[in-house]
Amino acid sequence: MSDGSRSTRRRMVTGLRRQPAWALIPAAFAYLLWLTTSTGQWFFADEWEFITTRSRVSLSHFGDFVGVMMRPHNEHWSTIPIILYRAVFGVVGLRAYWPYLVVLLALHCAVAALLVRLLARHGVDGWFAFAVAAVFLFYGAGSENILWAFQIGWMGSLAFGLVLLEILSSWSSARIRLAWVAGIAALMCSGVGISMVAAGALTTLIRRRSWRDAARVASVPAIAQIVWFIAYGRNGGKGNPIDWSSAPYGIAGYAWRSIVSTIDRTTGLIGVGAVVVVALVVGVARQGAAFQRVHAEVIALATASTVFLAFVGLSRIGYDYPEASRYSYVIFVMIAPLAAVLARDGLRSAGQGLRWVATGLAVVTIAFSFGGLRNDAQKEGRRERKIHQDVVAAFGLARSSFAAPDAIPDPFSGDLTMAGIRALLAQGIAPNGRATPQAVAEVTARTSVDVTVQPRVPLAPDALVIAALGRVTAQPIESGCVGFFPAGAFPQVSLLPRRPTSFKVVPLVSGTLLVTVKRDGRAAPPLQTPVAANNPVFLNLADPRNEYIVGFPPDGETKVCGIGQKLPS
Repeated sequence: MSDGSRSTRRRMVTGLRRQPAWALIPAAFAYLLWLTTSTGQWFFADEWEFITTRSRVSLSHFGDFVGVMMRPHNEHWSTIPIILYRAVFGVVGLRAYWPYLVVLLALHCAVAALLVRLLARHGVDGWFAFAVAAVFLFYGAGSENILWAFQIGWMGSLAFGLVLLEILSSWSSARIRLAWVAGIAALMCSGVGISMVAAGALTTLIRRRSWRDAARVASVPAIAQIVWFIAYGRNGGKGNPIDWSSAPYGIAGYAWRSIVSTIDRTTGLIGVGAVVVVALVVGVARQGAAFQRVHAEVIALATASTVFLAFVGLSRIGYDYPEASRYSYVIFVMIAPLAAVLARDGLRSAGQGLRWVATGLAVVTIAFSFGGLRNDAQKEGRRERKIHQDVVAAFGLARSSFAAPDAIPDPFSGDLTMAGIRALLAQGIAPNGRATPQAVAEVTARTSVDVTVQPRVPLAPDALVIAALGRVTAQPIESGCVGFFPAGAFPQVSLLPRRPTSFKVVPLVSGTLLVTVKRDGRAAPPLQTPVAANNPVFLNLADPRNEYIVGFPPDGETKVCGIGQKLPS
């Protein structure tokens, strides 16, 4: 071995001893990839919006292409995650989920590496930094961001935001321009970027004591965000409307609950969160201006967590719990560096016994976080394997069956409709796997029948046969209409359509319509639709290979029109 090789090896060993967190990151990536693939993570929820509505657009239609890339997802500017997601989708489609997880976990590890660099800049290294990195890499309290590939947007904002802070660790015109680029990139990933740009401006304000310099840092990213919002953000997306009568007044409580619950669930010690928050505020307040300038980044980052939660609270109060794990993930990144700096300073003057107690707490926290992530992965895997079965069944039905175009085959994925599935099939895109008969029956129930105020197809009495009556008597009452009269609990009628058809239901009493779909002898959970007296609705039956069992309100007559009047003997 040459002297140069020996020297390089000695430097690597010395570096790992001083900063063992670096050795943890590649091992964590490998473990997390195995964990997420072995427990069955798959596409669900918001991911389908990226897949079905951000469809391939020809670059020759530049305006359409820009619209697809710039239109918000909910309230978020999501251009970079759309590009990343569509790039992976263009290669693997729906055949496998693990390539999407590779991108997600690479970003997660990048955030961890940037977090370690931030800690090192503030004198937190060695095994102390290792403990922080270990908790974060296996962060059970923030599992949603680690297990769900769609969250690349939030991770991208955090990564670019931490790069922004590193750029601002020294001051020059060239670095300010680089900071603008990093800030705009953070904004183009998600709304989390707003709080990261705020952290950069606040860092400058604390360190340089100059409002002008702070405004200079934020100026270009802020202009980019405003221009995007005016051009695309205010007229797109499906963000929750802001309730101005309550949201602004509830933000403080929402933010407090979110931060406190993050600390509680990170440590596993309920009630410790409030104590830690107070300790952080008091710890910073007791330090002088010199401490604040030296540690401007971590103070600014922790303060920016309130900016993040203010934006979350504006649109999410009443819709989302403040304890949501994706919020905890962001809050940990923002407040853990300040907590580590203050804890390090406190332990320097503490006795050996207290140091051992702190070490024990760190080990327990790492183990607790690791176990929580594992449990959440298994739970999510079970749910997403069921989603996979339902979606595979829906693709099979879309190939060979009739279905309501707006029907949603999976209740966890509101952006995936049968029309969207047919569009994917037309592009030659379909998931791997075979659906169970029960999944086929349940998806058939969700997609082959719906209730509307107008018929989907013209009424045709010859298209529908009454196969059987159950605890109900029937009597023709006018041309094309039959009256059904309850004769016991759970009155119902079995219908066999000859082709896709619609028929009108007029309940004379208020109650609930129950529609159970049977396919190949398997019955799915019934579709339940509340109905009001004398208010007609239309039942649309899409697949003639199914049996449809319609249950009527048991307290009075129900009139059905557009149905054959030949009754079973």
